[in-house]
Amino acid sequence: MTINHGDAFRQGREDGFAAGLAGEAKAPESDPVLAALDPEYEGLYQQGAALGFARGKERREMVRRQAEQQIEDREK
Repeated sequence: MTINHGDAFRQGREDGFAAGLAGEAKAPESDPVLAALDPEYEGLYQQGAALGFARGKERREMVRRQAEQQIEDREK
């Protein structure tokens, strides 16, 4: 089975972003079946997951700060 490596990175990025946005403690792990089928899959997935996770955490923090600012503005 041939796995599109761009898809592996993209799926990792999407899963990582969702995990970071949800406030999970760590980036998700790749599908062990797909990783067994293609040795490069896991590495590409993990690269994407790390990037997405970092961006998800940044977005979560940005939204939190915006919410706090809106609350402060309403209290004035």
